[in-house]
Amino acid sequence: MIIDEIIEFSEAQPFVPFEVRMADGDAVMVRHPKWMMFTPDFRTLIVVGSHRGKKCLSVPLITQLTEHPEEAPVDMAVALRA
Repeated sequence: MIIDEIIEFSEAQPFVPFEVRMADGDAVMVRHPKWMMFTPDFRTLIVVGSHRGKKCLSVPLITQLTEHPEEAPVDMAVALRA
């Protein structure tokens, strides 16, 4: 189930940034686990920060998750000062 995979990716230690690919080909990078959340019904994934704003993604339309170890995770201390 894709929800379980997203949770697994977001809770990985150490965290590795990952890409969420949608059915229409759109892709969103999750650079820090605190920059994503599910709505209470788990039908929408909200991702903020890495693309100047927020993206609301319909979970049933997520087709693929891909880890991107070459992408540096966001340092929250630096991000909060910016």
